[in-house]
Amino acid sequence: MNLSRSLLNDFISILSQFGYKVNDEWHKKPERLWELIINVRENMKKEIDYTLRMNFNLCLLMEEEEQSRELNFELFRINHLLEQSIYRLDNNPEKGLKDFHKIILSTYG
Repeated sequence: MNLSRSLLNDFISILSQFGYKVNDEWHKKPERLWELIINVRENMKKEIDYTLRMNFNLCLLMEEEEQSRELNFELFRINHLLEQSIYRLDNNPEKGLKDFHKIILSTYG
């Protein structure tokens, strides 16, 4: 089964925002697209965790703990998206991609 054109276009747009180039042929290979998203998620999760710690420590050093929440708000939203339990290679790729798409829409509208 192939991904719909609109779903593929959304994934191309999302991944391009993070510097990944995905071509139109990926709609025929949902398992490769799903694997890419899982790998991107792993890399982003590590970077976000590190950035959250650094921002929090910086706010503590500057005695601006109240700013930590505002400063990290968008990172918390991305982190929520990345912490969902759908990111498994043994999941059906098409179902995983559709679930991922739903989570993105519910998180960012």
